[in-house]
Amino acid sequence: MILNDGQDLTALSFFSAIDAGTKKSLIVPFVTFAIHAADRLHEYGVSGIPDYSDRGSRAHLYHLFLRDELIGKIFPSCGLKHKTSLTIMAGCSLGGLSALDFTWQHPDLVSIVAAFSGSFWWRSKALDDGYTQADRIMHKRINETPVCPAISIWLQAGTEDEKTDRVGSGIIDAIADIHDLMIELKNKGFTAENLVYHEIDKGQHNQETWGKALQVFLAWGFNKISRL
Repeated sequence: MILNDGQDLTALSFFSAIDAGTKKSLIVPFVTFAIHAADRLHEYGVSGIPDYSDRGSRAHLYHLFLRDELIGKIFPSCGLKHKTSLTIMAGCSLGGLSALDFTWQHPDLVSIVAAFSGSFWWRSKALDDGYTQADRIMHKRINETPVCPAISIWLQAGTEDEKTDRVGSGIIDAIADIHDLMIELKNKGFTAENLVYHEIDKGQHNQETWGKALQVFLAWGFNKISRL
């Protein structure tokens, strides 16, 4: 498992989630590489497409690190033989956006991805600069991808993730952006078998909520792996 924002392991109650899942036989022992980005606002994001403030400008370099250094060199140095079907990636907020983008572009390296409250609002135009929903970067990347990658995607949001509602739909952006993302994914052929949305009532944009979601995701992800 490759986990973005590895500095948050304790706040995510990561080890408690592992213990609980193991005791219930929902998961088996696994190796986690918890990555602490030096500058997450620029290293996380959508590779090759910075947002309107030039955030995510080094996301392509982060992709190269994951591919060439982490998987290509560090995995073997730890005695691990990489197997795509057994490799999971996850992240929270901007780290979730990064995790989905990397997995989307590298289905030959990662097969299962989770984004907890992913920053799918990531956009190429500011709200006061002619923004439309078509300016959401990850939605556009998925829409313009000609061949659907063979991956499984798990998305989560909380009903109290935020209060913003850009288009006045009555649904907060954190949830609305995921719903729209799922429409794009379903148009590419994703089904309930490889696309899951998990909503947490009163869940907020914080590690406490994401830690609860993590337990649910791990059980789902390992169940998929066990059926391979």
